[in-house]
Amino acid sequence: IKDKKEKNTLSKSLQVDAETWFFVIHEYLRNLFENPDKDEDAKYAGIESLASVMGKNIIEACTDDRLVKYKSTRDILFFIGNDVWTYLFNKKISNIIAKEEGQELYLFIDEDFQFLRRISPEDDRSKEYVSFCTSFVARLLKSMVRAFQIEPEILAETPDYIEYDFTIHIKPSPSSS
Repeated sequence: IKDKKEKNTLSKSLQVDAETWFFVIHEYLRNLFENPDKDEDAKYAGIESLASVMGKNIIEACTDDRLVKYKSTRDILFFIGNDVWTYLFNKKISNIIAKEEGQELYLFIDEDFQFLRRISPEDDRSKEYVSFCTSFVARLLKSMVRAFQIEPEILAETPDYIEYDFTIHIKPSPSSS
């Protein structure tokens, strides 16, 4: 008999080893970031490409064929912030705030973002790298939301290099205009 708690979260067998995942992604991002042969546009195109493929694959791995299970944008974003965030970062997002006053806005707040915790933003170059990595995570989030046929705009902010905020604005669908 399965425990009720297991029913609402992803299977333990689907859990990513966070340390390995962080290492591999940081290795790729650091190499891309430090590549003197690529201009800024090419670097950001590289993270866009990686995030696009990863986001879609992550959602497929986390949902199996249950994509239709999530009916509302709110359900989808709470699934991503809780279950998928746990799958990727070994913990739920710290806080999800939904603001639906005339437009759909969601704020993901991670108060202890382990993915970037080991990077010390002591100098401008390190801060640029943190911004580059945060941009990757924002693009990853965008790709995951798009897997549900929802078009988001994502703004990432780093108020203190411990807390990371991702504002998700859901664009109205063309049929609702």
